[in-house]
Amino acid sequence: MGATHDNTITGNFIGTERDGRSPLENDFGVRIEGVKGEKPRANILRNNVISANREQGLLLRRTGINNRVESNMIGVDHTGTQPLPNGKEGIRLEQAGGYVSVLRNVVAANLGAGVRMDDVGPVYLIGNYIGTNQDGQ
Repeated sequence: MGATHDNTITGNFIGTERDGRSPLENDFGVRIEGVKGEKPRANILRNNVISANREQGLLLRRTGINNRVESNMIGVDHTGTQPLPNGKEGIRLEQAGGYVSVLRNVVAANLGAGVRMDDVGPVYLIGNYIGTNQDGQ
């Protein structure tokens, strides 16, 4: 299967029940990864709860241009106030290139780093609450 392009993932409870508070514990929350020279591009993840997964909440690896991660609750419940940690990083960007935008997310309570970036660029990390709840506490 080739790389995925032009997808929108929005309004989902990934790793939790539909109530946004009870864990399901998937392995990965969302994993978008390039294969065999193809790099995923123009994928949008918006307004999701991505919490209580065994690995990363979100992993973007070997990706191409214009991927966006915005207004998600990662490692917390749907209110953004109660911890539901992912087992590793909240967001991991690895060999992610070509304008990755990480905007207005709550990324807290994860067992690894809130955001980890390895061999990436350029990345726009703007207006996020990392390590705090949506009230900045």
